Amino acid sequence: MEVYQTEDQQVESLNTHLQWVLDHGKPQEMVYIGRLRMARVLMESGEFQQALTLLGNEPPAGFVVAYKELEGDLYRALGQIDNARSAYGSAIAALTAQARNRAELQMKLDDVGGGTSTPELPRT
Repeated sequence: MEVYQTEDQQVESLNTHLQWVLDHGKPQEMVYIGRLRMARVLMESGEFQQALTLLGNEPPAGFVVAYKELEGDLYRALGQIDNARSAYGSAIAALTAQARNRAELQMKLDDVGGGTSTPELPRT
């Protein structure tokens, strides 16, 4: 007999595993990744403020883009457009020149009225 888990049971199981990572993760980077993943699960569950709290105020070095993009998504879901704009702008500012997700972040920023960071081409 096959055993199937409901979506709620899967989320609960995932939360249990992610909480273990947050409590015991080594190296520290695993904790940062665990926070990102748990915040995404919370976002999918509609727990936007709890996800923001989990992310904290200052993202760790090396995780600024991922943290700020998710923060922007969460603020947007909460209807806090100014905060979303600021978070997306911070994510773009932290990108390297070769970053592949620049266009996606720029679209998110434009969608919340952040303008464009790409200079206009002169008209001929």
